[in-house]
Amino acid sequence: MGLFGSDEKMVIEWKQDRDDVLFWKWRGAAITKNDKLLVKSGQIAVLQGNGRMVGIFDNPGTYELESFIEPLKKEAGGSFFNIGVDKLKLEVFFMHMDEFTVRWGTKAPIAISSGDSAEGLKVRAFGHFRAKITDFAVMKEFLIGEDKERYTTGNLQDDLMGRISQLLMKWLPRAGNTLPQLQGGAEWVASNMKDDLDYELVKKGISVLDVTIESLTMPQPSTWTNPYSKIGGTSSGTSHGNNAGWTTYHGGQTSGAPKYAFCPACGTKLNGARYCPQCGRKAE
Repeated sequence: MGLFGSDEKMVIEWKQDRDDVLFWKWRGAAITKNDKLLVKSGQIAVLQGNGRMVGIFDNPGTYELESFIEPLKKEAGGSFFNIGVDKLKLEVFFMHMDEFTVRWGTKAPIAISSGDSAEGLKVRAFGHFRAKITDFAVMKEFLIGEDKERYTTGNLQDDLMGRISQLLMKWLPRAGNTLPQLQGGAEWVASNMKDDLDYELVKKGISVLDVTIESLTMPQPSTWTNPYSKIGGTSSGTSHGNNAGWTTYHGGQTSGAPKYAFCPACGTKLNGARYCPQCGRKAE
């Protein structure tokens, strides 16, 4: 993205060589009467001078700038083409007006109260949402206030990281307290998140089209075993001496280990876990 010119003529354009950029602010050399503005499909350009919008270009095409800057020439009290761009404070803002997608995920598991476990249910969630800039004036004012020259989907993702987790904590417990219930209610949770997120982003000129929860999973519990728990190949059930308090083995099975190789509720392979990674059922 940038600008180029020849014979003292300049074309202001946003080449938009990255799909993740939503907003780009151009600042360049002094504009002359021959300079042009190039707006491509999916873009909106806003010409701003002396702190106010002078021209809005929401259709693809090439525009002559002289007529749009005429009011600024009168305000400056002289010929516009003899006045430097710094004095007139000319800026051009480009915005990406097509739909875009932002992916999200929880950094830490969401804790949900569960009658099946005193520790509760801990769930990780991943998904995405689709959105679109619908109010370029609000978006422009927001970004000017933030003093940003570029704003990307990655910036938006960072801004919303904490808010996404808050919305999951708000809506997931209302969908259930077991993993199958949460997975079955994922569409309902996503719909409510969409409404809340849309209310949040309208302050930035963005409308949320939909939210999708792609997966809800439980973190794999730790299956660490004391390496000193087995003495001489097989331990008896008696704890004494230096072996007191250690985990002991009975007939090749660790005392306190899960009784099942597969979850008795849903059939998922446990791999030594005390809780089913699929439905959260305790395995012993």
